[in-house]
Formats: sequence, structure tokens, C-alpha cells
Amino acid sequence: MEFRNYAAGDLVELIKDATLRLIVSDKHIDSKFAWTLYDKRIIACGGFIPMWPGVFEAWLCVDTYEDFLSYKICLIKKFRKEIDNLDYHRLQAAVDICTVNHHKFMNLLGFHCEGIMQKYGVDKQDHLMYAKVK
Repeated sequence: MEFRNYAAGDLVELIKDATLRLIVSDKHIDSKFAWTLYDKRIIACGGFIPMWPGVFEAWLCVDTYEDFLSYKICLIKKFRKEIDNLDYHRLQAAVDICTVNHHKFMNLLGFHCEGIMQKYGVDKQDHLMYAKVK
């Protein structure tokens, strides 16, 4: 298992759902703020998208829910390390409202829930906005 710098196309390769592949783009992903977890295949991609100076959107895409559970500890360690090295005053992340383990993940990273974003997802699923503010 290893973390590598994100390479263009990693996210599209990770997503197997044909419909999502049509809408996913990595054009906003800056490789200096993103990484890919490999373990004989792409397991996850994640990082931060700069919104404006000091504000970043955190993101994570994991191949399967089972992979999320299996690699959760190393993903938490990676995010904590990257957050410590990031010059920010606000980090934010939209999280699917239905997945309890993802909310626990955000709490373990020190994020707090700011509220519901109704019909935010591609499938019109509600999401919660999480933030970590210095």
C-alpha cells in the first residue's frame, strides 16, 4: 500500500459507474493538493480543491464501502498529515447524509456539521456541510 501524487485520470479510473463517469471531471484537481492510494489497484483518491486563498474543499472518493472500512485508519492519518501542512482558515466538505461512517470520519478529522444542503448530490440526495475553521 502506498500514497502517490494524484495523476490526471486516477479519479475517472476509480469510478466504475458509467453514469458518474460521464459527469466526473478532474479538471479542478490540483495534483499538489491531491493524492491517490494504491494497493495493487487504485483504492482511493482524495485531497483539497482551493476555492480562494485560505479556503479549501476537502474530497475523498473510495472504490467500495468495504475499502473505506478497511483503509479508514490510513486515510484518517493521511488527511491529518495533509491538513497539518495546509495553509487554510477554512476547510469544508459535503458528505452524503445517509452514510453514518462518513460522518464519524469527518468528526475524527475535527470537522463539525454546519447543516443540511438539500438536493445537493447528483442524484438529488441531501448532504451535510462539514467545516474545520482555524
